[in-house]
Amino acid sequence: MLIKDWIKGLQDELKRLKDINQQGLDPAVRQESQRTVGELSALLRQYQDSKAEILSETDLEPFYRFLRDRWEKMALTGATYSSHPDTLASRYCQVLANNLILIANRIQYKPRDKNHLLMPVSVCSLRVFASEALAALEIQQTSRAQEYSPFASLESQTVLDELQERLKKLSQSEEPVSWNNLSSIIDFLAARFKIIEGSRADYRLNDGTRANVFCKYLANAVFHALKFNQDASHLQNADELLVPASSSLAGWSGDDEQLTALTLKTLKAEEQMPEEAQVLTNRLKKSSEDIRLFAARLLDELNALEKDNIQNMDMAVYLESRRALSTARRLLQNALEKNPRPGGAAIEPFIRFLRERWHLIDGTAASYAESHSAANQFCRVLADHLAITGYQINYLNRNPQRLLQPAIHHDLDQVSANKRLRTAVMQDVKDRDELVAELTGLDKSYWQSYVENIDLEPFIRLMTNGQTSMLDLFNIKELFNENETRSKAILYCFLEIYSRDRGAVASDHTTLGGTIASLFASVPTGKQKNLAVETVKKFLLSGARLSDFDAVLNTPGSELYPHKAVLEDGKLVRFMEQIRLAVSRLPGKATDETLIETARARAVY
Repeated sequence: MLIKDWIKGLQDELKRLKDINQQGLDPAVRQESQRTVGELSALLRQYQDSKAEILSETDLEPFYRFLRDRWEKMALTGATYSSHPDTLASRYCQVLANNLILIANRIQYKPRDKNHLLMPVSVCSLRVFASEALAALEIQQTSRAQEYSPFASLESQTVLDELQERLKKLSQSEEPVSWNNLSSIIDFLAARFKIIEGSRADYRLNDGTRANVFCKYLANAVFHALKFNQDASHLQNADELLVPASSSLAGWSGDDEQLTALTLKTLKAEEQMPEEAQVLTNRLKKSSEDIRLFAARLLDELNALEKDNIQNMDMAVYLESRRALSTARRLLQNALEKNPRPGGAAIEPFIRFLRERWHLIDGTAASYAESHSAANQFCRVLADHLAITGYQINYLNRNPQRLLQPAIHHDLDQVSANKRLRTAVMQDVKDRDELVAELTGLDKSYWQSYVENIDLEPFIRLMTNGQTSMLDLFNIKELFNENETRSKAILYCFLEIYSRDRGAVASDHTTLGGTIASLFASVPTGKQKNLAVETVKKFLLSGARLSDFDAVLNTPGSELYPHKAVLEDGKLVRFMEQIRLAVSRLPGKATDETLIETARARAVY
């Protein structure tokens, strides 16, 4: 019988199987089935015109080999005949085995048992395992998976390159698949998880990166191959290879040095692949030009960042974000201009910046979990780029999530944490001019939320440039100039300090002396003083000119008019003096010394 005639009969029989539905199958099993059907169809087409006569089993050796190879490949997916006897591939192979037995009987050479044809007594070899894995790897190398971050992208390429080298070496061996023979792959998967845990390359946070897709395939292949060769009784599923039981999303707290040592020890695989040590050593050498490129890229990222919307943010969070971005910009400009030394020393200031910032914002409204501030967005980008540079300086030695959150912080009481944040965001304001400049840079509607971040004593020290008494506020010369907004900001701060100085008392409280005096004269109550202060604050925040203040104060029916007597009493009269002094500094206004002296004479201490 000619080979082409035998194949023609086989092809006719296979055509009747085309309508088998495979939609409910596991994706890996369905893919294996489709590939097997395609490979067998291609093999049949290759020989369908052969006029060679079938005289012995040797003449059909490509078809015996096809069944033998498929049996070993099935070990990588678990798609065995007993588990999935009705897939299209299983049916095709059973038809092929039946036809091989029939032709053997017809030509009168000893046929093999059908089960032996389909499932030869063999084990999955490293050659078959690695060859199949390399074919799957080639697909992932060219895929356009969404990596989500620069770190995940670089991490994917590094992992795929590393696994490709390991698999190539395994593909040259006819040794059987076993735990020991696959240790270079198993150890790599375990070490890799410690690198990516909690980062945006973590399987549990981002399962779509090229490396994650392939590593999941590889873990499944290892699991099924070991099960097939009866060398994985201690494994329940493939996930145990991807995520070692000793790890947890937040529980691993090794520092960078420990992480580096662990990874290098595993990846070098010194006992099995000593030549890798030199490759890894070469990767430690980077020039300062790379650091400048790093800084330039990050400055571009920073400049493209969408600014915070103060309307939707807590003021302390807004100020912290602005402060952090300013610090980051300074560090990046220094890296560009000062030609930093190559290596880890060049990126250490950025790592320290992330560490110190995290200790400040952890547990506050500015934390990564609570806020989408521009600073948080940029710090995530910075951590990704630091991780990439860490790769280049010391292979796989940085995890961006560990850069953002370098340790477990236990001071999580929100009240104290937020107080720590408010104190920190104001520590860069050194004196009155800086404070007033900060206020004038904001819309007036945010002045109150800004000054609320300053405690009373440092507030007085700032406004008096080092003095400690509220009364010192009224003894400062040359406070005002021709900038009306600046003058309003100074006056607003005076009122806020006055309110707080009164302040631990209730809004309707009046002193004992005031109560006695009120029996004989009209003395303002505490509640009246508070109302007067709030009304003047509203005037300062409005668009009204300072020069209109006296006119409004003396106009019956105006909002200020009911508070006139209060404002001309006690410490508030000194504030009135300051308003008139500010008005006198405005363009076109002469100083009314008589008015100021009159106000001073009426002051009550």
